[in-house]
Amino acid sequence: MKSVSLLLLVVLFYACNPQNIRRERGEQTQAPPDSFLYYQPVALENAFLDSMNTKYDQEVSLKMRIVPPPPPPAPKVKLVDGFRIQLFAGADSMNVLTSAENIKRTLSDSVYFFKEKNLFKIQLGDFLYRNDADLRLMDLRSHGYPAAWVVKTMINIPVDSATTSNIQADSTQVISQDAKFKIQVLVTSSIEKAENVVEQLKAQFKQESYFIKSGTFYKIYLGRFGAREQAEKTLIQVKTAGYSDAWLVY
Repeated sequence: MKSVSLLLLVVLFYACNPQNIRRERGEQTQAPPDSFLYYQPVALENAFLDSMNTKYDQEVSLKMRIVPPPPPPAPKVKLVDGFRIQLFAGADSMNVLTSAENIKRTLSDSVYFFKEKNLFKIQLGDFLYRNDADLRLMDLRSHGYPAAWVVKTMINIPVDSATTSNIQADSTQVISQDAKFKIQVLVTSSIEKAENVVEQLKAQFKQESYFIKSGTFYKIYLGRFGAREQAEKTLIQVKTAGYSDAWLVY
């Protein structure tokens, strides 16, 4: 009886062993829902990662939008030939700088402080015409700057056409492009005399007056006239005023 029971247990154990269960032909296995094989990953396109996996003989194009930086602002002033009034020039930078600060607080004109040829200089104003610079020079000399003088240099004028037109309109004497005639009053070798005569002519005839250096001499001129008749009338007045050697040039 014991042997029969033991035999039945052996047969039952053998029948329950999963390795000995034969699968029927055509039966398919399927992964459980929580298995990794059950979920199929979605392929995502990434140009950068794809380029890392691409062979060297293949080209991968990347699209990129490049935004250029904004252009620099347009300049507000430009440099042109003109005149300034030089108030001081010296080798002591601190002394000149202190004078420049005092001038800025006192005067409303543009003040320039710079170094040129081992000298520190102070210049004032931006004048398109010599006549305007001379008038301002007279005013400065009567207000405590007797040693000031006019220099020809590059000046700053506004780029805006409207502002530039205002500057030209404010000029006491606008030079006409058709001005062909002028009066040469006299010639002198002294710059001090030339400056004094110029100021006298301006005050007496209410005309533009200036001098030009020619070699060692200074030629003094009066007026700019578009018509010869007008120039000849003024020439008569100049000779009557005592400048008998004056003559008309063009």
